[in-house]
Amino acid sequence: MFNPVLDAMNGRHVVEQTIRTNTVASYCPAAREIGEAAGRSFTRDIHRSKSGEIVAEQWAVHGAGHARSGGSRRGSHTDASGPDASEEMMRFFIRSASA
Repeated sequence: MFNPVLDAMNGRHVVEQTIRTNTVASYCPAAREIGEAAGRSFTRDIHRSKSGEIVAEQWAVHGAGHARSGGSRRGSHTDASGPDASEEMMRFFIRSASA
């Protein structure tokens, strides 16, 4: 059974662990962005090091349940609404690799 509170808490724990184990020991508090894409609202917390490097992002797509945001309508467990999760992950990792 999907529990949105537990799921969000698990996400926060992953981000906190990433920040703690990142080579940049100190970081700034998260900047929060609230937006909408393809009919779903979202919240994105952006965690930066003191030097300004983005070390982690945490996304919450509101109303999507446990579905993959921005997925194909033909796929299972996907929701075509909202930001495209695959595109956002690629953006994050490509930027991180080139930094």
